[in-house]
Amino acid sequence: MHPTLLLLQARYPDDPAKKEELDSFTGKLRLPPERVRSHDLLEGPPSLEQVLNHDAVMMGGSGDFYVSTGNLPGFDELLDLLKTVTEVGHPMFASCFGFQCLVEALGGEVIHEPKNTEVGTYQINLTDAGREDPLLSSLPDSFPAQLGRKDRANRLPEDVPNLAFSDASPDQAFRIP
Repeated sequence: MHPTLLLLQARYPDDPAKKEELDSFTGKLRLPPERVRSHDLLEGPPSLEQVLNHDAVMMGGSGDFYVSTGNLPGFDELLDLLKTVTEVGHPMFASCFGFQCLVEALGGEVIHEPKNTEVGTYQINLTDAGREDPLLSSLPDSFPAQLGRKDRANRLPEDVPNLAFSDASPDQAFRIP
């Protein structure tokens, strides 16, 4: 039986990346489309009960919203939800905007840094912890990745290992112990 996933999306309805992101998560996870439910964060965050009714929650990117400004409607409530989801130990994966939201939710710091914007293909390097990480250890020590960001993590939350970095961003990934 396939797991059910809840994908949190912070994208306007006419953003072509909305469908591409959903299709990408579904395809890369090799799940039937009916096993991945999208939740539109522009309508506010889901309830904890909605999250827990899925086997895992995932959160992708956003081209229009920034953690540094908190300009997503319901932003503070979303951060509260992400913190609670981690406290109860529910499986979660967050990339891009989702990663930055998780950094803030857990007490780290995200800053707006357009002078070091990374948009395009950049080299990501694993740290020693990244090379030992169950998810990342199958990757080479250094690999090209598609990035698109103007915000970046300036400080990770306490007690989380930094798993990866790029030349312009020292904190690209972490795992919640």
